[in-house]
Amino acid sequence: MAATVLVVLAVTATERLAYRDRVLPGVRLAGVKVSGQRHTQAQAAIAAAAARLERDPIVARTGPTSLTLAPAVVSVEVDEVATSRAVEGAGRQGNVLGQLLGPVLRRLRPVETRWMVRYDRAALTRVVDRWAGRLDRRTLDGTVRIQGTLVVPVNPRPGRTLDRAGAVSAIAAALSRPGARAVDLPTRQLPPRIGPDEVARVAGEARSLLAGPVTVTGQGRRLLLEPVALGSAVRVRAAGARLSLGLEEERLRVALRGKLREVERRARDARFRVAAGKITIIPSVAGQQLDLRPVTAAILRGERTIDGSLQAVEPERDTDWARSLGIRERVSTFTTRHKPGQPRVLNIHRAADLLRGRVVEPGGRFSLNQVIGPRTPARGFVRAPVIADGEFSEDYGGGVSQLATTTFNAIFFGGYKFLAYQPHSYYIRRYPMGREATVSLPAPDLAFVNDSRSGILIDTSYTDTAITVTFYGSREGRTVRAEGPTILATRTPDDTVEEIEDPNLPAGKVIKEPAFVGYDVAVFRVITEPGKPTRRERFFTRYKSSNPKIIRGTGASV
Repeated sequence: MAATVLVVLAVTATERLAYRDRVLPGVRLAGVKVSGQRHTQAQAAIAAAAARLERDPIVARTGPTSLTLAPAVVSVEVDEVATSRAVEGAGRQGNVLGQLLGPVLRRLRPVETRWMVRYDRAALTRVVDRWAGRLDRRTLDGTVRIQGTLVVPVNPRPGRTLDRAGAVSAIAAALSRPGARAVDLPTRQLPPRIGPDEVARVAGEARSLLAGPVTVTGQGRRLLLEPVALGSAVRVRAAGARLSLGLEEERLRVALRGKLREVERRARDARFRVAAGKITIIPSVAGQQLDLRPVTAAILRGERTIDGSLQAVEPERDTDWARSLGIRERVSTFTTRHKPGQPRVLNIHRAADLLRGRVVEPGGRFSLNQVIGPRTPARGFVRAPVIADGEFSEDYGGGVSQLATTTFNAIFFGGYKFLAYQPHSYYIRRYPMGREATVSLPAPDLAFVNDSRSGILIDTSYTDTAITVTFYGSREGRTVRAEGPTILATRTPDDTVEEIEDPNLPAGKVIKEPAFVGYDVAVFRVITEPGKPTRRERFFTRYKSSNPKIIRGTGASV
């Protein structure tokens, strides 16, 4: 035994002496041959391999897709000194028995040393996340599509997702192994929830449903539902791993609109009629329509002949609603005048038609912009002069502000609370000074709230030279009068003619505008109500002054 120990000691001592400036046999470092090399040789080899680690890109693969990562992107940095020390110290440290048996054990099981590499793990994680966005493939569940009367099965397709944590680990390992510059990225398959058997089952049900027409009997009449009408209403719904067929009632009703006219009757809301200043309520009328719920259920059960039933449809605004508003008298009215035959008159009349008959319930808010809507050719508006941002131009709907001013005064003398209004930039003589408003989309707007206990019916009428807006409701003993206008300041232009080029006007179009005197104006609204103190509300308007202008269009010719 003693002799054996002496032999082992002798072998170990001999190895240490022979390899005092060399790497011990059986020591390995990935990508570099270091076993038995002189320290200087091993250090040079480590430096060369480190340069490759910091320079050579890594190619990540999954299926036919390859992605490249440059080490600099994740700040790869090799600690050559620490790596060399680890190689040189391998086998020379540890417990005494291990060092004594090292010359034998290292030949049976080499000692693996690690590269000392630093990298930005957060940056690597971001790279992998970006790759996942390119590599992930969404699972496609099986379904059935209906195209007219054609049933189209859509087979499922499994999805795929990148194993992000596994990918980060695989790339991190490659960053520390010279030569290991190709990495297979781990992915997971995502199976579809709805498989081909379920698709085939529902496709068969859909084909049976659309195989022929369905006859619905209602009120002694027979309605034939052709397969194309049914197909337009069929919907395939998914719930978990199952598919089911459904019929959308509204789509079916649209498809049958022409035939349903034979048995259905539309409900009619209660309306107000104004004649010679008197208000009459035109009663509401209940309607009737085919109840499609039992019809669609029967169709889905496979029935081809179905007895339908009609159900009553109540109007949205019935006679009781109209009576409850307490609209019984004229509250306020106002008229403004204009020259006949101008394009702006067409816009005034079109906007008045849209406003006529509007009802504002107690507590309700009114917006003129919302009522009139977009001023477009498709909605009956034409180009006419406008003031935009204080400058004269042309646009669709020019002239609608005259209706705004007329409506403003109906609100004013009705005593209702203004929510929003804006006067014109310049004083225009056809309007009452300090009591006028302009509108444009999206702003400014003319808005008020009905702060009375009764509803308001808005009526409009016009001639070739005038527009009138009248509010009907209940005065509730309220009286309103105006005081003013009082001119607080005057600003006179110097009459220098200004020439302006306007790209919004077509080339060759010329608009001549007179000078405008600027004013500061105050108007008071005096409201008297039974049992309440008199209210005086101040309306202040500042009109700009302007020299005469010649505006020449530079835009595209119309």
